[in-house]
Amino acid sequence: MVPKVLWFAMLGAVAVLTYVAFTAAHVEGSATIHVAGELPLQLSIMAGGLALAVLWLRSRIVSGKGLSGAQQATQSASEEQKIRAKAAQLLPPFILALALSESITVLGFVLAFASKDPEAIVPFAAGSATLILSLFPNLPAWVRRGLGVN
Repeated sequence: MVPKVLWFAMLGAVAVLTYVAFTAAHVEGSATIHVAGELPLQLSIMAGGLALAVLWLRSRIVSGKGLSGAQQATQSASEEQKIRAKAAQLLPPFILALALSESITVLGFVLAFASKDPEAIVPFAAGSATLILSLFPNLPAWVRRGLGVN
């Protein structure tokens, strides 16, 4: 239940940030300005790095390995204890991947405000939403893969 709530909250935050960027641009007296320098490039490179980190985390989550990849449950643990331990091992990278995905939208939000161009957020928000959608929580399947059960 908690992973789905977090997932919906992060996806909703992308929508809210995008909405705010577009509505704030319509404030009287605001005009689009050209952002000189390397800010757009720097933010795009940062977003690309974050996307790669999210994709790596996603591969660790979906495979059931988590961050450590080590089996935390002992052989003598009950099946219930093994499932709980594996689920607990997968939750932190899941939350981290959601947060990193969300931060891509924040980078676009910064660029949209710096340039006073709301459309600057669109590629960042689209990439962020795509990554968040790819992280739809399927904890039972991830735990089974992590435990080697099909």
